[in-house]
Amino acid sequence: MLSSTERKDTTQHVTALTKDLQSGKLHELGLLLKALTSAEIADLLEALTQSNRLRIWRLLLPETAREVLVELNEEVRASLIRAIEATDLEDLIQAAGTLDPDDLAYIIGELPGKVRDQVIRGLSQTHRRRLKRVLSYPDDTAGSLMHTDALTVRPDVTLDVVLRYLRRRGELPDLTDSLYVVDSNDN
Repeated sequence: MLSSTERKDTTQHVTALTKDLQSGKLHELGLLLKALTSAEIADLLEALTQSNRLRIWRLLLPETAREVLVELNEEVRASLIRAIEATDLEDLIQAAGTLDPDDLAYIIGELPGKVRDQVIRGLSQTHRRRLKRVLSYPDDTAGSLMHTDALTVRPDVTLDVVLRYLRRRGELPDLTDSLYVVDSNDN
């Protein structure tokens, strides 16, 4: 639930967005959107009309769009997905196709069948396996909510090779504090 300060900020942002949309100030809109987190953008989209949601969606960078899609409440996400599907199926496929398997599992049931099929076909074998694993758990259980983004290594890889890989990668998944040694089937 939003605090009164957050509600006031959201109201001010919605007013600014609506004015900028009506006057065609796309540059100002872009600056405002870049300054907000994906959760804040989701809150704004939830407060806008359907037509304005779609207009704002089209201004988002792909990496922001995919994060916003997960942050939206189910009703708004479903209506936005329908609107995007009707106008630009590839945009929807791109946004959903770049989600990590955990986030994709969260929204996959809301995606149209052809989008879902295309997104799953575009996943790597490892991500497809992780998605299948998360989807195998009943809804609202710990298994369906857990995050599967983990760093794994094969038993024959030396610690030196792992360290070089981690340094080259530069960024670790959130909350990473372990490496898992797994076989070729991720077991």
